[in-house]
Amino acid sequence: MIKPSFLLAAFFSTCISVFAQSVNPFAKYSFDQTYSIVGLGRSSEDSFQKYSFILRDTADFNILKQTWNFNKRSDFYLRQEFFEIFILKGKELVDRIIVNPTDNNIQVDNNWYYFDNSLLEALHEKFPLEYHIQQRSFRSESISKAYADSIRKEPSLIYASESYYLGKHEGQFYITYNKSKTIPNFQMATKAACKLLGEKAGPREFSAAYDLSDYNIAHENKFRITVESSKAIYDKIRPEGFAKGDWEERDFEVYSYWLCAGAQNKTEKFRGGNSRLNVDRFNVKALEMKPEYSGGISAFYDYIQKAFQWPEAAVSAGVSGKLIADFIIEKDGSITDVKVVQDLGYGTGEELIRVLRNSKKWQPGKIHGIPVRYRYSLPLSLPPPPQAHSTLAVIGASTQSRKKLPPLQATKGQYYFEHKLNKCGDITFVNEDGKQALSDRFSILNYVVNGFNADTLNKLIGRASYQVVIDSTGKCCTISSKNETNLPDQSLRIDEIIDSKTIWNVLPSKSGKKEAVSAILVFTFTEDKVKYQHVAFDKNSDNLVELEFSEKNKGGRW
Repeated sequence: MIKPSFLLAAFFSTCISVFAQSVNPFAKYSFDQTYSIVGLGRSSEDSFQKYSFILRDTADFNILKQTWNFNKRSDFYLRQEFFEIFILKGKELVDRIIVNPTDNNIQVDNNWYYFDNSLLEALHEKFPLEYHIQQRSFRSESISKAYADSIRKEPSLIYASESYYLGKHEGQFYITYNKSKTIPNFQMATKAACKLLGEKAGPREFSAAYDLSDYNIAHENKFRITVESSKAIYDKIRPEGFAKGDWEERDFEVYSYWLCAGAQNKTEKFRGGNSRLNVDRFNVKALEMKPEYSGGISAFYDYIQKAFQWPEAAVSAGVSGKLIADFIIEKDGSITDVKVVQDLGYGTGEELIRVLRNSKKWQPGKIHGIPVRYRYSLPLSLPPPPQAHSTLAVIGASTQSRKKLPPLQATKGQYYFEHKLNKCGDITFVNEDGKQALSDRFSILNYVVNGFNADTLNKLIGRASYQVVIDSTGKCCTISSKNETNLPDQSLRIDEIIDSKTIWNVLPSKSGKKEAVSAILVFTFTEDKVKYQHVAFDKNSDNLVELEFSEKNKGGRW
């Protein structure tokens, strides 16, 4: 399973377009009532949700055609967080426009221009959109397409993407060129790869890009090009003047964006003074008084902490992580339609539903003095239970801090950790002194994160440490480990991922020879993040020092 290191890796392609005097991302379209324009953040929980909007009226489309004109070129900053504007005809994608609110720029026809975020703020104020995102992965493109087609019939669906990433290809591999007179830089390496692939396939059947991975940073005299294509194209490529890496299959992902409950009942126009108030709408911007629990929100947190009883299965499993529930506060203050949006299993979701349903009534939200229904989202943080009937830690309430992991301890010798794997045979090595073993830390972390299903990853808490030996050819083998997580060794299987997936390069020692070195790789799992560290013994002591690290949200963002 692969995920490209950079969503916008095509930025490094050799095709560069010319900037126009003035551009408008909507000018080329003849809009009618079958169109809609939707602005979405990549996550329904990220900071860009404050810009979300939905337009369904041709008059509004024409205003964008008249006012969204850009002519000043902007620098481009590669970011994982961005805002997307979808142009949809029905529920089919016509075009996608990318905005970086952080850097105040917008992409139009593959070029970047300065952008004023107040344009998004104005749209959100007039046409607010509340949505949530679902993600499903499939091993077959045909199955993913069938699923996407089926959900497009649902009235609450905004848009379904059959592939969240740029390519819609079966997998990925690397083409590596040595620096030479004909390949002096990464632009020429990318051009050579595109020419090679173009001889085997059409331009839409592959993508090739150079990215700033650890490998490319560490190898000044080599250029590694990331290629996405079908397995058939990969098989056609014969290494001549370059090295071809291993084939990596991908999952076919469907990301779908859905209107929150109730939002699809009525699309309200906010321009002018003739719009009719919809008092049944959820989370209405015009609320004069938000719902309130008797005694305030702290009293509500206290109620949940006291009422929540840990299920025995959750205690036995040591489950922990984030639990999120949505519910509606009705006009009479009662709680209905309780849904667990993010569950940890082992009965924790069912227990939270019980607790919320037994809550006493709230004071309802009001507009012009009229009670309205309001959808409320409640995030909860569950630390590993130290004993039965532990209390629940509520985000926003004062709770005991989680017990921190002690510093990692390792001993120099044949085995650094107590769990010996004994699968590498007889091998001699030196303890890594400084950063002697190089690999792509982003790829390593991706491989490990993608090795777990979403439910297991969300529940996984603790630290897993591995001693690896990398021989002079870059082959890796794990020889000892230490498991300080809430999962047994047989459920982790991180050592198998390290041995089978990671690619290393060993630097020559002071003698000028490449020798097998032993390094330590550490993976720390918290409620919402996974951290990878490459550590080694300090040259002057037995203390461990960090050589590099990478961190990733469990939801997929760096």
